[in-house]
Amino acid sequence: MKLIYPILPEGRFKALTLSFDDGHIEDRRLTELFNQYGLHATFNLNSGTSGADRIPQSDYAALYAGHEIAAHGVLHPGMTMTPLPLAAQPSGGFVLVGAIAAVWCAIANLYTNYKHEEVRRLYAKH
Repeated sequence: MKLIYPILPEGRFKALTLSFDDGHIEDRRLTELFNQYGLHATFNLNSGTSGADRIPQSDYAALYAGHEIAAHGVLHPGMTMTPLPLAAQPSGGFVLVGAIAAVWCAIANLYTNYKHEEVRRLYAKH
């Protein structure tokens, strides 16, 4: 017999999750709306990207307050055409810790067509 332990409010079994990648400027409007309506999301942020279309790291702490932060790579290369050593680069989480003055909650892996075993072998060499 399978035991089911409801972990959501009021014993519910379904949840809506929201996640957004890469810290684009549209996150300003998203967080404003989410905060207004009491919604929470996970923002998967890169630690090495910048530009006019990106949120500056100096704004991360204030903008994403109350939301979940996940490290999402340093530069977010196009993973299907990236050599394996670059695809397995560190997540950039330690840089994010400095930017948000807190510990990030997760690592949101980048899409890749590499097999998990190949990545494990590469990490085992270091």
